[in-house]
Amino acid sequence: MQTPYYILAPIVGYFVAGGLKFFLNSLTYRKLAFKNIGMGGMPSTHNCICSSTFFTIGIGEGFSSPVTAVAFTVSIIVAIDSMDLRQKIEAHALLIASELGKVNKQAKNLRTSIGHKPKEVLAGWLLGVIIALFLTEGQFLLFQVLLST
Repeated sequence: MQTPYYILAPIVGYFVAGGLKFFLNSLTYRKLAFKNIGMGGMPSTHNCICSSTFFTIGIGEGFSSPVTAVAFTVSIIVAIDSMDLRQKIEAHALLIASELGKVNKQAKNLRTSIGHKPKEVLAGWLLGVIIALFLTEGQFLLFQVLLST
């Protein structure tokens, strides 16, 4: 496999997960959800970026490759941090916003949704697998279909 796939995986993961998150939030809030772009929510963009890179490297280099092991390690650290560390940061953000809200009415507009639920992380990982499969295998099928028409 050529190296560009390894570079494309996190870029595609970022835009696909971010676009899907924007679409889902827009459906939920029944308006374009520009305020909800950022941390937290379904699917986890951070986890999609890491897992798409991990699976693309794994498919290209083999899942027993040392570089695949490093990519897997980074992916696991990001998954744990997005559920644990960022949940703790979110709790602090809620407390700060609550205290600031007593003094400043604009503090109610502070973004406090920072962490991820396990299902959001899992969705990011599954999306990463789909992206890796498309980059490594599916694009050839797509080009064959386009060329045959």
